[in-house]
Amino acid sequence: MNNNIVLLIYIISFAIYIYYKDNLPQIVKSIYKNPIFKIVFLLSLYYYGNTNIPITLLLAIYYVSLGQVIQEKELLHNI
Repeated sequence: MNNNIVLLIYIISFAIYIYYKDNLPQIVKSIYKNPIFKIVFLLSLYYYGNTNIPITLLLAIYYVSLGQVIQEKELLHNI
């Protein structure tokens, strides 16, 4: 896969994340909790970690920030 395509997908997904940060759609939460998504994410980190370090760092930051927002929303919902 071309690195430019992956970078474009990342930029689009991060823009969606910033736009919906306060009100994440349910599909984003379900995709984040899906084990297949986690496996694909880890495989992409493994593949691009050896070839393109900036994409790897951006993907890791995106994944962690998305998880943090989802956990905050669930904690606020449970209170």
